[in-house]
Amino acid sequence: MICAFIMLIVEWTCIKGFVQVLKVPKHILLPLILVLCCVGAYATNNRIFDVQSILLFGVVGYIYHKFGLPTTPFVLCFLIGEMIETYLRRGIMQYKSFGAFFERPIFNVFFFIAIAVLVWSSLKEYRTYLRKKKTA
Repeated sequence: MICAFIMLIVEWTCIKGFVQVLKVPKHILLPLILVLCCVGAYATNNRIFDVQSILLFGVVGYIYHKFGLPTTPFVLCFLIGEMIETYLRRGIMQYKSFGAFFERPIFNVFFFIAIAVLVWSSLKEYRTYLRKKKTA
C-alpha cells in the first residue's frame, strides 16, 4: 500500500516529463528501448541466452503484427503453458484418464464455454472474411 501511494505521488509529479518522452522521435526512442531491454535481460541472469530470447520473441511479435495476428493468445500460452501442462499431467495421473474430467460439472461448464467462445470467434472471423471478399 505504501508502494502504491509513493508511485501515485511520483506519477502525479512527473507526468509532464512522461509526456515529453512521447515527443522523442521513434527512430531514437525504439533503439533506446531495445538496448534497455537487452541490458535488463542480461542483467537478470548474466546469460546471453536471455538476450537472444527477447530478440527472437521480438521478431515473432513483429511477424504477428505484420500478418495481423493477435498476440495475446501467444503471450498467454507462453506465460502459463508450463503450469497448465503440469496440472493437467497431475490431474490425469490422479484420475487415471482424461475422461474423468468430464464427470466434474465445473469442468464441463468451463469446457463448453471455451468451445462456445472458439466457435463464436471463428464464425465472426469467417463473416468478416466473406464481407471483405464480397467487396473486393
